[in-house]
Amino acid sequence: FQPTTGESFREGADPTMVVFGGRYLLFLSKNGGYYASNDLVRWSLIVPTGLPVDDYAPTVMQMEGRLFFTASHSRALYTTDDPFKGEWREVATLPSYADPALFLDDD
Repeated sequence: FQPTTGESFREGADPTMVVFGGRYLLFLSKNGGYYASNDLVRWSLIVPTGLPVDDYAPTVMQMEGRLFFTASHSRALYTTDDPFKGEWREVATLPSYADPALFLDDD
């Protein structure tokens, strides 16, 4: 349900969680940021720069000490080596897609 009052409502759909640097990171649709936790009990919101956090269906993957992020309709791939600082940059332009999933084949 999305009321039409003009207020911003977060929804928390399409969760993706990764472990990076021994901490948990939780990415959700249209959430204005992502969450970090040391223990899965207490969470802190990180409001990043350079990342489309108000898009749907985020997906994140760790590769070679970096995180990679994309989301539905963002048409780009983003990366950071320190997601706890919240500074991301675009590294590739992609075609339009919905509900992406990043995959790393390690063989």
